[in-house]
Amino acid sequence: MQAVVDESKVRGLVVACTVTDPAAVVENRKALHDLRARGQRRIQFTKESDPRRLLTVSLCDDHGGGHRH
Repeated sequence: MQAVVDESKVRGLVVACTVTDPAAVVENRKALHDLRARGQRRIQFTKESDPRRLLTVSLCDDHGGGHRH
């Protein structure tokens, strides 16, 4: 398994983590890469519009990231 961790300090400290099967990492990264707007280097969730946030979360859920433990 491979884990990815990110944090936000916008409203206190929030830490998020996702764990994925290493065989799915390339496919998942490509799917997120394809969500970036032209010229955008990375997805900065706090700076995205609500519709783009929803699209990102929906994509993560479609790729198995919607399971909470």
